Amino acid sequence: IKMSNGNEVRVGTEETLIDNSKVVFTGGTGAMTQLDIQIAAEEIDVDAILNEGSFTDPVFGSFKVDFSSLANDANRETIMVKNSGSDKMQVSFIDHQGEDKTMNWVYNASTSYTHPYEVTGVGVPFLADSSGKLINVVENTIVNKSGYAVIGNEGEGHLIQVTGISNSSDGFGSDSVSVKDVFSADDSIDVSITAEGVGSFSLGGQSYAVKYKKDEQHTKGFITINDPDSSGNAVNLFSTIETSKGAKVAFYQPTVVNLSQYDPLVIAAGANNVSSFRFPDGDGYTPATITGTQANGNWTVDGTLIDTEQTGAGSASDTITIGQLTYNVTASGVRDSVNVYLQDVSGANIDSPALVIFEEEDDNNVYEAMIVKIEGVGTSADGLGVNTVERTSFSSSGYGPTDFITHESDTDISSVVTLFGSTVTLDESESDQKTIEIGYPGEQVYAEVYVAQADASITGGSTGSSNVKELGSVSVTDSEAGLVEGKNLIVVGGSCVNSVAADLLSVSSGTCGSAWEDATDVGSNSFLIESFDRGTGKVATLVAGYNAGDTADAAKYLTTQSSVSTDAGMKYVGTSATQATLIEA
Repeated sequence: IKMSNGNEVRVGTEETLIDNSKVVFTGGTGAMTQLDIQIAAEEIDVDAILNEGSFTDPVFGSFKVDFSSLANDANRETIMVKNSGSDKMQVSFIDHQGEDKTMNWVYNASTSYTHPYEVTGVGVPFLADSSGKLINVVENTIVNKSGYAVIGNEGEGHLIQVTGISNSSDGFGSDSVSVKDVFSADDSIDVSITAEGVGSFSLGGQSYAVKYKKDEQHTKGFITINDPDSSGNAVNLFSTIETSKGAKVAFYQPTVVNLSQYDPLVIAAGANNVSSFRFPDGDGYTPATITGTQANGNWTVDGTLIDTEQTGAGSASDTITIGQLTYNVTASGVRDSVNVYLQDVSGANIDSPALVIFEEEDDNNVYEAMIVKIEGVGTSADGLGVNTVERTSFSSSGYGPTDFITHESDTDISSVVTLFGSTVTLDESESDQKTIEIGYPGEQVYAEVYVAQADASITGGSTGSSNVKELGSVSVTDSEAGLVEGKNLIVVGGSCVNSVAADLLSVSSGTCGSAWEDATDVGSNSFLIESFDRGTGKVATLVAGYNAGDTADAAKYLTTQSSVSTDAGMKYVGTSATQATLIEA
């Protein structure tokens, strides 16, 4: 091997050049302190080590860099956003209950129409279904008959629709109000009426307080819904619905809030003021405190005095940072009212509907988000479509490329990846109505890269000397359980679908519904994590819920909560991916 400063490496008696190599000497003649041998790919088409590929040092041939696998890349869920005609937008995803739903979430009337933010006419898209029925994203706001509201948050988040309102002249005992969970196939949920205009209903283990009104002035009727997760006069904004893999989806649009009307059905100066805004942050809510009076229209929001009418000395707006997102609260020009805007990664207010998708906590201990922005006004000349997807992980930390990367195989398709590992694919086949597909992994994706001797066999995440191997996780179906006899097992799925689970519970295979509940004491919206002695010193841990979404919560709880014991005889019953109780024998 022949090396000279600043030149390529030469090998053999013929002094054959090793292309794209370079030698660098550090130090003077007779006093060299460092020798660098630099190697680059032969050409740009092969300048990356792909998944399951490797690169062997071409100079000595004794070691390699091996990209053995991309962890957590398999079994992604898909969140799809696309247009429906020229005047509507759709979103599709599987929620935390395991329910797969495609729904219209943006609408623009084809004729003159007044939407809830006091803008009249064509070309103003807003949150609504395909008939223009509004999707409300502010707690305790008015929800009309057939309208929608996002209630709860994350694993307890639901999109509900008001299906019926009846106000009898015979007294509240004959009144009826009903709602339904849009993502569930279950029947409507009846509101329990407890007094005139007052009631409550339960969903996902949460109890929601309801007020309703239907009279000669309000012939179709409306309700308001108070979330048990907020207290006092706090207002939840843009609450989220968790997906099957743990992402949190929020519906957003510029929103007007009257700070003196926490309860729109109550007129009580000073006693009905909003006390705080609560914004989702990917792990619950972050509050912004609000104080003020109706006397002069001045309100302090998150420490900034805002003059809502802009007639005095108060500021016009306040910028609030919530996790990786930023919101702007701006004086509306109407006393006591403010406009609430989400800002994009450049700091500009987003003035059209958008989707916010929170990822789970990453290795920087933050909850990054993706913002799906739309474009178009919803007419045949300018149809609605996706504009782009912005990533807070790029704006806050500089991770990943700035722009989408166009595919060589199809120039209408471009992609980008988040720090968490979500893949975002933009389809511009219809240039004025683009669509987006997000592949969400559920756990942060990372590359398993090793430096090892050239003849090492690398198949996992362990290290060794000349042979690197790891068994990893072996997955078998219940019919193949005999292949792992004598091993510790994690049994996923209940007796309805898993014969091994049925054996552990001493019930018949196919035991479902109420029979499952009788056998386990685990009902709807709940899950079980119980470890059984296999009689060989090994255990089988059953991870199962009442339905698919509950089973997903059980799996997430088992893999993220350090307090879970899998010793034989341990039993946990839970209701969310973060909440479970140890059941004493």
